[in-house]
Amino acid sequence: MGQGATRVVRMSIDAPCPARLFVRKRYEHAITTIDESNRIVTLLTMRRLGGPRAFILEAFPRNADTMIVRRSNDCIRVADNESILCVDEATEVFETSISPNASFSNVDKEMMREFLKYFAPAESLEQDYWKNDAVHHILNNHLSTLKRSESLPIIAGYGRGMTPGTDDYLLGLHAGLARMSVADRPRRRVLHENIEASIIRTTETSGVMLRDALAGSYPEVLVRYCTDPSPCNLLQFIQHGATSGFDMILGLLAACSLAENDSNQHR
Repeated sequence: MGQGATRVVRMSIDAPCPARLFVRKRYEHAITTIDESNRIVTLLTMRRLGGPRAFILEAFPRNADTMIVRRSNDCIRVADNESILCVDEATEVFETSISPNASFSNVDKEMMREFLKYFAPAESLEQDYWKNDAVHHILNNHLSTLKRSESLPIIAGYGRGMTPGTDDYLLGLHAGLARMSVADRPRRRVLHENIEASIIRTTETSGVMLRDALAGSYPEVLVRYCTDPSPCNLLQFIQHGATSGFDMILGLLAACSLAENDSNQHR
């Protein structure tokens, strides 16, 4: 690795390499960039899980407006305002897709409910659901309509932050149905159409997140948990934004309730 290069510790399977990335905004634990195809690419610190088109770095390059992603054996010259991100043989590549699996077990569902009960902050959609009659009605109406596989009301854009709570909820719901896709194809289609229509109603960051989900790419925290719903993977949601991780879990539980409804109807 050349002088001044930053090592890529982990990267998503769909992260562009080689690539030229242009910095849009810097945060404490993340840098938002766009590539030459105008796609959002996220750079994260080592303690963070990734998502679609993401690089987890050994350290953040300072004072660079442009990042050049390259393999370790590539030779390239860079300008003073550019920095090299180096992918080598030790760079771990992680998945962003969710493979179809069985429904979550009763133990998994109870663990998710207890997780929300004890850890969900006051600003989360879980807390709003129990304290705000309007939110309670909106989410219940959306889910009951989805159970009938009918055209859904738009609920995106409600909540705080760059990814409002209802958007994170929709992401978790979509991921849950992706895990149980064999049994829920009609509902996945209805939800897909609903999310597609919702994207223009919410923030740019949420729009990118939801478009990725429709294309079958999800945040790593969801992929890990849907692959292995262990207590360790559940706790990872605490670090996924201020409330986003909790709102995703609420969405996963909504997907579970659809499976429970089907099971009761077939008894």
